[in-house]
This record gives sequence, structure tokens and C-alpha cells, in this order.
Amino acid sequence: MNNKTLLLVGGGEHAAVVYDAVLSDDQRSWTSVFYVSPEDGKGIIKTLERICSDEEGLEISERADVVLAIGAIDCRDLRDKLFAKYNSRVKSWAAVVHVAATLSQSASIGFGTVVLAGAIVGPGANVGRHCIVNSNSVIEHDVQLSNFVTVGPSVTIGGGVMVGSRASIGIGAVIRDHVKIGESATIGMGAVVTKDVADGNTVFGNPARVIE
Repeated sequence: MNNKTLLLVGGGEHAAVVYDAVLSDDQRSWTSVFYVSPEDGKGIIKTLERICSDEEGLEISERADVVLAIGAIDCRDLRDKLFAKYNSRVKSWAAVVHVAATLSQSASIGFGTVVLAGAIVGPGANVGRHCIVNSNSVIEHDVQLSNFVTVGPSVTIGGGVMVGSRASIGIGAVIRDHVKIGESATIGMGAVVTKDVADGNTVFGNPARVIE
């Protein structure tokens, strides 16, 4: 196996979207792509060779670039578990950026992060490691996303927002500028966030309110 191999950890709907981002690049970074999953993949992922066990996946990961390809908000614990399992073995964690995404020249993204079609990452923004920036989301200037943050489709995050590690932001949510989102916080679908959200809190609504 050569250094042009990519291993997707996961075979569900999010894995298919990640693979679509890989295919979007005519000058592809990887010549071989596999996925590891105990079940058959979904969508276009089914065209790839499936690795059936983590044991075999771990062996391949020593000679491959790897990306976590599990993306549902309720899969945070599973992503943590898989990261812990693979991290000491991987050759390198891969960042995957769809060619239809827009990244400012002064923005940065960490290894293991996925940025999907139509997403915009503005000037001075910093997207941490193993984040997911879903399709058509806007990460404005100087936003700081910590590691393992999930940003759903069509989210808008205003300038200067700080988002703590493992936070999840649901589809279509809007976060006003300079707000702080705590670690492991959950922002519900369509929420309009106008003030800080504490660590571990879940908020919904317009304006967003804490759900006990």
C-alpha cells in the first residue's frame, strides 16, 4: 500500500459525503480509497472496497491517511472512541476539503477536518482538528472552532465567535458575532443564538434558550 491511500473510518451517509468531497478534486490526493465498517456502506461509498473490522483497519491505517467519516451529532462518543483507537496507529490524519468550498488564504484548518461543498471559511478563521464543516455553512472572519466541533449544513457563525471542543451546531442555526459556545454544547436545528452558551448546555429556539 502506497502513501496515496485514504482510509475512511465509517461507511454511512456522512462517509458517502466525505467520499464525494474526495472525488470532487480532479487532481486527487489519493489513488486508493477504502472504508472500514462492520456493515455495507451507503450511497456512493458502496463502490469502494470495505474493510470489515477495526483490526484490519488499524493495520491499513499504519500505511494510509485516515479520516473519521462518522458525522451525526449523536455520534460524538463514538467519534471519540474511534479516535482513541486509531490515533496511535495512523500514518497521518487527512484533511478533506471539497473543491466547491471556499477557504480564505488566511484561514486555517486542522488535520482530520472535513469541509464540504459550498462551505465558506472566512479570513482569520481557525478550524481545529477533526471538525466537520457541513455543506453551505458560513464560518465568518476570526471564528475559532476547537477540536471535534460539528457544524451542520447551512449554519451561519458570525465573526469572532469561539466554539469549544466537541460542540455540535444543528442544521440552519445562526450564531451572532463574538458569542462563546462552550465545550460539548449542543445548538439545536434552526436556533438563533444571541448570547453565550455554557459548557454542556443544549439550546433551541429563536432566541435560543437552554433546554433542561
